[in-house]
Amino acid sequence: MQHGLSIESGWGRKYIGEYKDGRLHGLAAWFSSEGDKYVGEWKDGKYHGQGTLTSADGGKQEGIFKDGEFHSPRNDPKVEDPNNNIGSAKTDEVLVNKEGNPVLLKDDGTWELIPDQGEDGKVVFMVKEAKNHNYKWTKEDEMGDFSHYRNIVGCRYTITIKNNTKYKVKVNTFKIGIDNKVLFTNFMLSSDLVQLRELLEPGQTFTGYGQHKEGSIMQGAGDTNELATEEQLAPWISKYGCEAQRGLIYLFQVDIGFSKASGIANNARRSFLMGSSRGMYPLRKEIKSLDN
Repeated sequence: MQHGLSIESGWGRKYIGEYKDGRLHGLAAWFSSEGDKYVGEWKDGKYHGQGTLTSADGGKQEGIFKDGEFHSPRNDPKVEDPNNNIGSAKTDEVLVNKEGNPVLLKDDGTWELIPDQGEDGKVVFMVKEAKNHNYKWTKEDEMGDFSHYRNIVGCRYTITIKNNTKYKVKVNTFKIGIDNKVLFTNFMLSSDLVQLRELLEPGQTFTGYGQHKEGSIMQGAGDTNELATEEQLAPWISKYGCEAQRGLIYLFQVDIGFSKASGIANNARRSFLMGSSRGMYPLRKEIKSLDN
């Protein structure tokens, strides 16, 4: 982006502001010889974004412009619709602005920022139980005979989800991961897919017990010629178990859906999810990513 452009053409028109590749791009102002002016955002030489167009007779269009044309009045210039098209959102719809904050488009065309106050109005994920866990792989030599045991050690998590919103929520799947890729180096063991596929009514809580409804973070700890003893397991559990993972667990690739009645657009869903800091082995508050 280049700055500081100030040009007066032979026809009495004047341009001041940012430009790119020889065209206005960014924040700039344009003044015509007839007295018209536009002050605001530009893209590739056209009005595009938040701006104000004032005509010589005093008429004014203030709001969102798109490709050189007035599109809609807005009081929050940083809001985009789910398809990243400025100005085509419906009223009573929750969208997310460019800063990642949820906003509500009201019937009168104005925007209202939705406050972020703890767990109220959110779908909250928290660790219900965390148990040290280990299992073994039986390894064979090239002749198919027993060679040794490969010991896998880590922590198994049972997750509770509470729907603190006013709408039905479908929690399909999500992955548990850990923010320590130096210690937990095995990609296949350092994350796990949890498959809940549960519909939660407002205020309802669900805890995922059972196969595929719990997630484990594990690491290959060491090999033994015989079944590992408690003494052998103890230092591995200390290194890779629940205590070693405390506060490092997060969710990612979350697949969750809100009812149509919620008016929550897909690109705003992340604003309604959180990992609770409560619980013996809490999730990190961040939800790393959200599948569409």
